[in-house]
Amino acid sequence: MTQAISGATPDTVPRLAPGPVSRRHVLCGGVGLMLACGRSRADTPTPAAPPALPTDGRIAFNVFRHGSQIGTHTLTFTAEPGGFSVQIAVALRVGLGPLTLFRYQIAAMERWRDGQFTELTSTTDHNGTRHEARAHVTNGTLLIEGTGVAPYVAPPGTLPLTHWNRAQMQAPLFNPETGRMSHERATDMGPAPVPLPGSGTAATGQHYALTGDARIDDWYDGESWIGLSAVAKDGSTILYQRI
Repeated sequence: MTQAISGATPDTVPRLAPGPVSRRHVLCGGVGLMLACGRSRADTPTPAAPPALPTDGRIAFNVFRHGSQIGTHTLTFTAEPGGFSVQIAVALRVGLGPLTLFRYQIAAMERWRDGQFTELTSTTDHNGTRHEARAHVTNGTLLIEGTGVAPYVAPPGTLPLTHWNRAQMQAPLFNPETGRMSHERATDMGPAPVPLPGSGTAATGQHYALTGDARIDDWYDGESWIGLSAVAKDGSTILYQRI
């Protein structure tokens, strides 16, 4: 994911109210989000066609923990010959006063051609540790590699877990931060209200629960991604609010 981070940066994200946090146990690697999880299946389903692009070319969320904003997650869609690209920027910061306890930034580029996923590149700063991942389709085969991950051929139909595409809930997935295949399962929970920071809820959306190494929930209005909730390693809840 190869663009400069847009939106909030570690210096501009509002700080958290004091709470029980530690430098080593603030957020799960996934909630630094590409959310290191996905679905592993013995069968290999054929993903549905990708959803239509947002009319304004953008999906954006503010990200909250303990009711305080800790960053942003933005996707920018650009039409290209034969398909489109998605630039993904995530910037999260947890701090106490001027002290930064946790920092996460990812810049990614995802490409689709003729209705099929074809390429992803990403660069991540996960609390000072750098990760890179690369995936591209050659002659119908998806080759993936990443920092500490030797190149390998992914199963047919594999997609990156970048959340915006509801078809990901029916496909083998890889972690776009590390390039590793994911080992979790997606369950369709039916329609449910989207939780918001505080005690509010947004409109009802189709709810999918990802379970395994991480606990993540996504909501969709038709094919549009409208919400996310995740449980961090310290037990706190991360909530996305569409903007």
